[in-house]
Amino acid sequence: MAYAANAPAAVPSSKRALERGFLKAANSSRIKFCLMWANHDWIIQPAKRNGGNAVLYPGAVTARTFDTMTDYIVKRYFRHPAHWTIDGRSYFSIYELFRRIEGDRRPAATSGGAGLGQHDV
Repeated sequence: MAYAANAPAAVPSSKRALERGFLKAANSSRIKFCLMWANHDWIIQPAKRNGGNAVLYPGAVTARTFDTMTDYIVKRYFRHPAHWTIDGRSYFSIYELFRRIEGDRRPAATSGGAGLGQHDV
């Protein structure tokens, strides 16, 4: 199974490997893929001992950005025949579930949509 980290619409450059590489490969139908939204702050690595690491890209997103990102993911990837499903439901992983969306205070269990299952690790 291929696993594409970083939600493509949140960080546009992150979709290149998936869309230009994996999905255009002649044998891409032989393996399933799924997505993970790596919604943590991107910092310069290795981390400095005294902190003060520059944030290259923040992990938090607005509700509008989240809607744009998930609309793109649903239209572009969830309908793809090679997208991984569990019991017929699309699989989408969120790296830091607690960080989710600025302003969204609903418990995680109540914010899932029809056809999506929640899987906590």
